[in-house]
Amino acid sequence: MRIKCISINNFRSIKSTGDISLGTKSIIIGPNNEGKSNILQGLAIALTTIFGRDNTIRRMGSYRNRDDSLSYDWDRDFPLDMQEKESDGTTVFNIHFELSEQERTELSSISKIENIDSLSFSLTYYEKKKTVIVIKIGENEISVDRKKNLSEENISSEIIDYISDRFSFYYIPAIRPTEYSIRIIEELLEERLDILKQDDDYKEALKKISDCQKPLIDELSNQLTKNIKSFIPEIKNVKVSREEEISRLVSRDLSVFVEDNISTEIQQKGDGIKSLIAISLVNYLALNQSNKSIFLAIEEPESHLHPDAIHRLNSIIDSISKNQQVIITTHSPILIDRVCVENNILVRKNNAAPAENIEAIRKTIGVQVSDNLTNTRFVLLVEGKSDEIIIRKWLSSDAEIKQMLDNSVLSICTLTGGDNLGYHVSLYKSMLCDVMFFLDNDDCAKKAFEKAKEHNSLNETDGSFAELQGVTQSEIEDLIDVKVYSDKVKKEYGIDLNNQEFLSLTEKWSNNVKKLFYKHKIGWNQEKENDIKKIVSESVASYSNNGIKDGCSAPIDNLISIIKTRIK
Repeated sequence: MRIKCISINNFRSIKSTGDISLGTKSIIIGPNNEGKSNILQGLAIALTTIFGRDNTIRRMGSYRNRDDSLSYDWDRDFPLDMQEKESDGTTVFNIHFELSEQERTELSSISKIENIDSLSFSLTYYEKKKTVIVIKIGENEISVDRKKNLSEENISSEIIDYISDRFSFYYIPAIRPTEYSIRIIEELLEERLDILKQDDDYKEALKKISDCQKPLIDELSNQLTKNIKSFIPEIKNVKVSREEEISRLVSRDLSVFVEDNISTEIQQKGDGIKSLIAISLVNYLALNQSNKSIFLAIEEPESHLHPDAIHRLNSIIDSISKNQQVIITTHSPILIDRVCVENNILVRKNNAAPAENIEAIRKTIGVQVSDNLTNTRFVLLVEGKSDEIIIRKWLSSDAEIKQMLDNSVLSICTLTGGDNLGYHVSLYKSMLCDVMFFLDNDDCAKKAFEKAKEHNSLNETDGSFAELQGVTQSEIEDLIDVKVYSDKVKKEYGIDLNNQEFLSLTEKWSNNVKKLFYKHKIGWNQEKENDIKKIVSESVASYSNNGIKDGCSAPIDNLISIIKTRIK
């Protein structure tokens, strides 16, 4: 179970977002005061409204002592510049969940609705502290009435409880005080101590403590009764009772020491260490709830961190996102998702939408190209976006190079055509980057390489070509087993590339595909070629293995060898 899509209308500075798809990792970026944090805070309010304060409050560390922040307040949360003109205006949240097949079956049993294919919540907040929640299951709508007790007739409560048992939301604010970390450790300790409740010796010890305390508590009750009765005669009795478990009281005082060179209480550590500890603890909580889907929201995780630590943090976030959902706000170029650009959500002019390209991201956060490469030592130039996706997958098979890619020590940059090679080599070298290349083995790429070589900007030891033995010209796609992508091409265009007719063609890959399309009387242009290359690259990226043809890995092995030599 995960949140698939959200939309927000009229919440604080956010006027409208439209539907925003959320993957396993989403990055919210934008200038200050544009509403990045409002998206996360709005989600916190909406999820608390749905699942109830008792179910959410333990996860909302920063809000533990600010209960009003968990509730919608029209005067605070409806856009201030609209309040005078729209005194009856509403704030609306829509949250769509993606369900597994098992979850769809179980919800179908609970709701008595067959063939469930989707689940969403629509929340409408009004000025007079009125909130309307509508659950939509497939084409069916169910209104939530929280005044009713859970019963067989109250289907909405059963649905909410079902999701609540399988979904957790953790929110880490930008300001992460020491008390936040201590509170999490207290919760962890209490969970461990709960095990002792079944231990006879422990129960006997608690009984002895209770017996020792009872005379003092009774004495205090009697004294209070006499004192209060003297002022209010109708009061008959005042009784003091420790309703909270003694076992919890016994373990209440907690000190946490962190040792690097010197063991120091956590309160005395710097803000950077406190920040990392807070994030690490919530990560620990998330990863130890294997029976639940986790939605982890972090405001500005890079706050107080040194650039080296931000690189480590980026690796941690990537690791978490492999199993759980993560959404962050950030100002750091290091945390931007450069591979899946659409995972970056741009907040500008009171709206939010997925990024369409890297240039839009740069403009949004005010980063120039030179700034974007500040932490990059090595640049690998490839011809196009599809080449970048394929090469990233192949290079990531080497753990050392994968770490360089994840930490942006090595960046893969596209030329948008091989004839731009010389310009880009000069550009990146002027930024003190070590430049390498991987190019198609065709006339265009060879001509561009020879031109760069004449200007002493590149030589053969700086990279690799997509060469195939016995073939005059070849492209990166020629190295890929056609079985990896043929089904998707056939589904899209009705042409089967996995046959002898295509495999026997002797020109480079793009020319062979063009010939087959013409033979089947299907038009061909650059847009179509780019679309098929995209299908190929996405197929390689999602393929379980590297997808390289047998005996065709030499160009990639050579590239890996060159990169590793440069590292040393």
